[in-house]
Amino acid sequence: MPATPASAPTGSSSRHPEYRPDIDGLRAVAVLAVIAYHAFPDWLGGGYVGVDVFFVISGFLISGIIVSGLEQGAFSFARFYIRRARRLLPALAIVLAACYAIGWREMLPQELRQLSREIAASVGFVANIVFWQDTSYFNADTIRRPLIHLWSLGVEEQFYAIWPLCLWLGWRFGRRTLPLTATIFALSFACNIVQTGSDPVGAFFSPATRLWELLAGALILLLAPRLSPRGRSGDLIALAGAALVAWSAAAFDSHTAFPGLAALLPVAGTCLLIVAGSARAWLNRRVLAHPFFVFVGLISYPLYLWHWPLLSFANIIGVGATTTPPAERAVLVGASLLLAWLTYRLAELPIRTGGRGGLKAACLGVAMLALGAVAYGTIRLDGIASRFDARTRALATYAYDYYGAGARFGRCWLPESAPYDGYAAECLGRRSASAAEGNRRRRAVLLWGDSHAGRFYPGLREAMSRDDDDNVDLLEFARNSCVPILEVGGEWCAANNAFVLDQIRRLEPQTVLLFAAWSEYWTAPNSRDIWQIFEETLDKVKAAGAAKIVVMGPAPRWNRPLPRLLVSFLQSHPRQAERPAYMSFGLSDKTRSYDRLLRAIAERHGATYVSLLDLMCNDADGCLTSVPGKEDELSTWDVGHFTDASAAWVAGKLLASGVLP
Repeated sequence: MPATPASAPTGSSSRHPEYRPDIDGLRAVAVLAVIAYHAFPDWLGGGYVGVDVFFVISGFLISGIIVSGLEQGAFSFARFYIRRARRLLPALAIVLAACYAIGWREMLPQELRQLSREIAASVGFVANIVFWQDTSYFNADTIRRPLIHLWSLGVEEQFYAIWPLCLWLGWRFGRRTLPLTATIFALSFACNIVQTGSDPVGAFFSPATRLWELLAGALILLLAPRLSPRGRSGDLIALAGAALVAWSAAAFDSHTAFPGLAALLPVAGTCLLIVAGSARAWLNRRVLAHPFFVFVGLISYPLYLWHWPLLSFANIIGVGATTTPPAERAVLVGASLLLAWLTYRLAELPIRTGGRGGLKAACLGVAMLALGAVAYGTIRLDGIASRFDARTRALATYAYDYYGAGARFGRCWLPESAPYDGYAAECLGRRSASAAEGNRRRRAVLLWGDSHAGRFYPGLREAMSRDDDDNVDLLEFARNSCVPILEVGGEWCAANNAFVLDQIRRLEPQTVLLFAAWSEYWTAPNSRDIWQIFEETLDKVKAAGAAKIVVMGPAPRWNRPLPRLLVSFLQSHPRQAERPAYMSFGLSDKTRSYDRLLRAIAERHGATYVSLLDLMCNDADGCLTSVPGKEDELSTWDVGHFTDASAAWVAGKLLASGVLP
């Protein structure tokens, strides 16, 4: 997110124009695109490119400040960073403090610990590095990460840390700022292309793969005298730039390989809009420079900071639905506008303007360090569980190792972007592939699905190990966010599912068990209905040699992580001493219709159907919250993935009923 006013310092060079309201307007378009993506992703699937627009603007304006100072012989590193602190830190400190206060009141200990980790990373401007390590920007669970949007601020601050020195060195040694900028731009862009293909999560968050976007703005600043439009060309340039940005926002989505080559479109579009200028381009002069867009551009920094925590905390605190209803999200967007204006008027402007800049920057630095110290203390105290009473503390501190060793994550349960054939040999079961070739149609169960299947495997293995028959084998092919339906999902899912079908054809296992969070895959990326493709998948699995196909329907799905719901339930029922064995509070009602639909399809195509809702729920009380016979073990620690104990209980029921061998 940019933190530079849309004006470059005045000076003799033609590179540094006076204040440009159209750039404030462009910043408004960018922040509104990001907010639309976060609040209404179905409306604008590529709105996240607004951040790339910000990067170009920031590179242009920051480079203008530095180059102007160098040309006038007045550049000072101290003044530059004091100015950055006075611009960035007031709003950031307020938002971080507010997030911690809300987290203290509403979050479970592990959630507050995670939030504190993000606060500490934001204080050090390394949030992008932290999120690179443990999440993807497009994961469903990012809605419960209130500060994930600060990854972009981390990238910008890392740019600010090195770029003034680079320009200063280039200026000192023969004024070679342009070739230096072009060289670093080329290296960063090459890194972006390579890493997007091999490590898309790293490419999204890494400063090395994003630096070229900021340097694109620096290049047009340095080339400004040569890029000035002539005649009516400014109108054409502006229209072309607007078209590229708009098309990117409308056409891209969470499946787009990004940044990669795709990021060229919003970056080039932003460059064209800046080059078009406010004097010669009607679009810039009449639309982007409109008072409404200028106003939103002026508050865009605090608006960017506020909007996502409001949306995130609404999801964390809410109970009634998996996602916050659209009307409530619209209200939250309005609230973020109000908070942004108040932050701008009462904090940003008073601190950014006036004298005593060094003192103000020092006080802001102390405030940020204090926030970092509080966050660090909360991390060391594991989220301060003492905030909860004895009745709810065990639930509040309930922790689970999602990627525990028994789940074989990274070997037989793969991340979405892993190579389609990246499964380890052990995924073929206890026997080697060569042995399997000599014993076709063996007594084997092949588990195929998404992360829900990955979490089911440890319990299924435990239940099957109780059988003394060593001839029964267990194979596994699970991949995050990839439903076991051919042709559905991104390119990684499609390649993965084709590979699994080939393995079924080669090995001919006795039983193929399909399991996923079915209700989360309600659209297909092509013109055919997803359930029609599912029917074709069942036919192809049968034709591939599977003697028996078992479809496990959707597991009970909660609108929020189950421990959080149980804590909320007990807090709202103070007279109830123990947690309920069954509960309907916070239970999603959308899985039942998918359960009926899947049953009809499975039975129509000769597959055995297992209704987990029939097994784990009843109409009067809701669904199981803990494992029968092991009441201390919850059925899930999040919204639906099985714990090992609940997976073993379900698998035991399937084995006892003869559904599995």
